[in-house]
Amino acid sequence: MRLGTIYRGIARCTLGDGSTVTFWDDLWSDGIMSVQYPRLHSFAMDPNISVKKIMQTDDLSMLFHLPLSPQAFQELVTMQLQLQMVPYDSNTSDTWSFSWGNSQYTSRRLYQLAFKHLILPNTFKWVWKSKCTPRLKFFAWLILMDRLNTKDMLQRRNFHVQPNSHCVMCNAGVVEDLRHLFFDCPFAAACWQKLGILWGSSNDIHTLLQ
Repeated sequence: MRLGTIYRGIARCTLGDGSTVTFWDDLWSDGIMSVQYPRLHSFAMDPNISVKKIMQTDDLSMLFHLPLSPQAFQELVTMQLQLQMVPYDSNTSDTWSFSWGNSQYTSRRLYQLAFKHLILPNTFKWVWKSKCTPRLKFFAWLILMDRLNTKDMLQRRNFHVQPNSHCVMCNAGVVEDLRHLFFDCPFAAACWQKLGILWGSSNDIHTLLQ
């Protein structure tokens, strides 16, 4: 029961006596109990109760605030049937292993587990997998995330911009934001043209994020 919260999030338990496993939030069965039985979980007196205490309790209803709602009572009946099928041995110790199997811990495996369901725009993949120098990749990432310190961004962060927030690359008197600095500014357009890259409009930045 004294395992770290982070470790619990990346590990599952092969049940022994259940003394090191929280019944509701640890992965020791086919799923997380608080997710499988959310209504019943809301009535639990001790949300951190161990599997061992659950298994050794004769009347499970005594572990909940009564009376139960009809939905919670039905979940209690279903859960009791499920617990009857759980292989439980009070004479053995719990065994913990990482969610990805018996391999040792690496930061790469933790990163893959944490972000495996994250869907990124193709542009971000293109930036980080490109062969340019890391600082150029980081600069491109700042642009895509709208985190570059343009005058507009500095004002949003409550910096006092001198003498004003207008773009210094042109005389149009336009606020220097990300869109203007890289797409709408005549100087930026001339740079893109010199490189042989033509943008249809400033809205093309949204195409990058698709």
